[in-house]
Amino acid sequence: MKKMTLLAAMAVCGMGAMNAQYMASDPGIAATNGDVYYVFNLDATTVGNLEAAGKTVYNYSLDNVERNWWVWDGTMDPGDSSYPGVDFQMDGYTSQVVANGVTWSGAGFDIEGNGVDLRGVNDDMHFHFGIRSTNAPSSFAVVFGDGNTWTSQELCTEGDKAKSSVCAPAKISIGETAFNDDGAIYPKVGEFDPNGEWVAIDIKLSDLKKLYPSFNFVPGFFRGNIYSILAGAVAGKSFSIDAVYLYGPKAQGGVEGVAADEAQIVVSAKTVSVIGGEEGIDIYNVSGQLVKSTESTIVGVEDLTPGIYVVKAGNAVKKVVIR
Repeated sequence: MKKMTLLAAMAVCGMGAMNAQYMASDPGIAATNGDVYYVFNLDATTVGNLEAAGKTVYNYSLDNVERNWWVWDGTMDPGDSSYPGVDFQMDGYTSQVVANGVTWSGAGFDIEGNGVDLRGVNDDMHFHFGIRSTNAPSSFAVVFGDGNTWTSQELCTEGDKAKSSVCAPAKISIGETAFNDDGAIYPKVGEFDPNGEWVAIDIKLSDLKKLYPSFNFVPGFFRGNIYSILAGAVAGKSFSIDAVYLYGPKAQGGVEGVAADEAQIVVSAKTVSVIGGEEGIDIYNVSGQLVKSTESTIVGVEDLTPGIYVVKAGNAVKKVVIR
């Protein structure tokens, strides 16, 4: 596994927050020591190894359909992808270089459609973000959770706009200086040498809230930019992103952590039905996309592709196999 360096932040009591930098000699996947992973950028081999090790993995990697990498206003060009990612793999990461003649640059991982299931996310989970550069700008801005909703109940939205007081993203910076966004200074969590070695931000969401106090989220189905990065306006500055995921202990992630009511979900070859509890059934595929919904207590599933699904009826949630 390629050597990485962790950059983290801790908040301390007092008038302001003081950042601390944590270093580790080999803080790859094994060192994160999670039971549950929500994956956004990670190579297929490492994802498979996590699953083989018994980890719960929600793989929300780029699919170029509903999960896309967007470069804004032509501000970046493709970068060099000829060297290994954090686990010596050649897939799962993104490389960019700041384009000529721009006054700013930015890109983001955008989630569209029905969103991805982040109901199990809570304050004890970590945001992990790997980055590499050989000629980094003086500072990067990293924005986490910039979406139009964190929940299927639309608790974070008013029309098409996010309620910033309810569900606001976290904005942080890494580099020699703190990122200055037209006078708004993003708190710096660490810096790294642009020497071609991978480094990573690894920070608990509870610490992100302390560091950037307006950050908030309501666990649910997320749509929008799960993360984005701003890299300034100096043409030729380059970077790569890898190992972007959320992770935490088993009891605090995924549908296993969703409370169940008295409803019983029953699956047959042709139907899914609910006995007891409230009426209404929603069926999601493993990518968190809603594929069936009814306000009744039974729904036909003959038209669904055989595989694993998540059925939600009221507060009852169950993983099922449809054959």
